[in-house]
Amino acid sequence: MNITQQLIERLKEMRDQIRYYGLVLGGIFIAIDVLQYAIHNNLTVMMAFLFSIFKIATLFIAASQIIKRIKKAFFTTGMTYAQSFSLIIKLFLYASLLAGIFNFVLNRWLAPDYLSEVMHNTVESYRNYIDNAGLSSAQGNIIENFIETLEDSPTPTPVSAMWAQMWAYILWGLFIGFILSFFFRDKDVTPFDQIEELDTPNS
Repeated sequence: MNITQQLIERLKEMRDQIRYYGLVLGGIFIAIDVLQYAIHNNLTVMMAFLFSIFKIATLFIAASQIIKRIKKAFFTTGMTYAQSFSLIIKLFLYASLLAGIFNFVLNRWLAPDYLSEVMHNTVESYRNYIDNAGLSSAQGNIIENFIETLEDSPTPTPVSAMWAQMWAYILWGLFIGFILSFFFRDKDVTPFDQIEELDTPNS
């Protein structure tokens, strides 16, 4: 096997690892969505805020652990910012695809009333927040306008909800990749270990 073939095989291994870990990350997305579905009837504004913090932290931690594993296996001589950013985007693309499919199945067959319940519960939680938070009239008007806009909005279809979630996770991938890549970058070197020529000149 010559050096070109070794490089091709190494690239295939890395591609398979990215696909595998992308699906693992997608499984984490699904677990978060299932948890959100389980508690959606009891969400308050504060709980929604705390859940968002938990979700963001989970995405950062999961992505960093995955990139650390891939870097250890394939980028032992160093990783550039662009390489790290590209890997994270690919991971989130695979993950968002898996999570999007699950989201469609959930809203289409498993829980067809879920989206309308979420919109109703969001409106109610914000109304309760206005009543109990002691907001100024200006702040209250801003939230009231948001509530009216939400009430006038049609309930998303399973397909539109699927696409919206996929795009949201991809955007999160861009944001997380932009930040994490600063911590994983090393220098502009080859992403692979030194590969020695195994064939003799006459082989």
